[in-house]
Amino acid sequence: MQRFRRIKILSLNLGIKSHIMKRFIYILLGCLLCLTACRKDQFNNTTTDTEYPPLTTSKLKRIYGTVVDENGNRLEGIKIVCRNKVHLSGKDGSFDFEEYISTEREILKIQGTNFYTSFIYIQSSGEGDFILMPQLSQKYLGHTINTNQRKLVTIQKECNLSFYNDDFIKQDGSTYQGSINFDFQVKPGTELKYYQMPNDRLALYNDKKVVLADLPIVSTEAIGENKTKLEFRKPAKLEIPITIKKYNFGTDSIFLWKFRESDGIWEKISTVEIQTDKVIALLPTLGIYTVSPPLDYSTVSGQFQGISKFEFLQYEFTSTQSTIQNFLTDAGSFDIKVPINIPYKAILRNELNQNLYQVNETIYNRNISQRNINLIQEKCVSMDFTISNCSFLI
Repeated sequence: MQRFRRIKILSLNLGIKSHIMKRFIYILLGCLLCLTACRKDQFNNTTTDTEYPPLTTSKLKRIYGTVVDENGNRLEGIKIVCRNKVHLSGKDGSFDFEEYISTEREILKIQGTNFYTSFIYIQSSGEGDFILMPQLSQKYLGHTINTNQRKLVTIQKECNLSFYNDDFIKQDGSTYQGSINFDFQVKPGTELKYYQMPNDRLALYNDKKVVLADLPIVSTEAIGENKTKLEFRKPAKLEIPITIKKYNFGTDSIFLWKFRESDGIWEKISTVEIQTDKVIALLPTLGIYTVSPPLDYSTVSGQFQGISKFEFLQYEFTSTQSTIQNFLTDAGSFDIKVPINIPYKAILRNELNQNLYQVNETIYNRNISQRNINLIQEKCVSMDFTISNCSFLI
């Protein structure tokens, strides 16, 4: 009887403890729901979390790194914009975006006073975080122009730009008179070393997504007295000294494209005039421009494996027409847009410009190509992780 009472008392105690534990779990779950349903993000803005479908890999990414200048000096107070959220680099040049959903293409806009603005494309459908080291170039003084006496101005660099000195208007449309600081840059060029543009070169052509060839990019900006932003009143003439024949482009498919800073996409503006040794285009407004045919592309995604350090590695596709680069996550994941029907050499390089992996290939359709590459099995990296060159043909 005494034993029965002990068992009964023990059962009762266990029942009470179980009841208390259930209540505690319910309260804890309720608190967690309150915390995750509405919270403040790192910018102290109240936000409501969005429910996402179950994922096979983690899509919560961390985008972080350090902003430096051309000499590698860390830059404080640089503005990094992602999804309309702004982060300023710290005293050591660092920045950090956490809990970033990376299923969609995003553009990081990096800008600072007296520096050229850079745009970095990021996207990964695989594992890992992005570690970046954006390098900014200081702005040059530009060309001083005065509107006193009408004359033709020609700026000669890797590309030539011509316009009349008095063909400028203010933002309200009124004619401008006075001194002008005109900045004209060309990428690639000898002066502008670090002027990053989205390396996927995504564009819209008749509402269809395409990519552009790797041809010169020009940037124009005009600032009047009292930092007045100016605009062209009449189109400026741009001459790009390239021979289109060597790119195997059709002469009727080359267009002028303008870069849209809001989403990092190139927008078709007009046709161009093609001559034997140059392409001529008329720039209707100031901004960032290039010339190119629209190219169909396929998205190549996957992951490199076999080593533990993927920071600052670049996966590069090179052909006679263009070079396309993509940053890997620290887990080796990549998403890269590659023009179809064009032979490419795909190379994985480290920050020392050493090759870890290399293949020759051609992609023939727009379907997404998924690949996982083990660098050890491919014998591109030895077991002690020293780098050895390799070349395979597939």
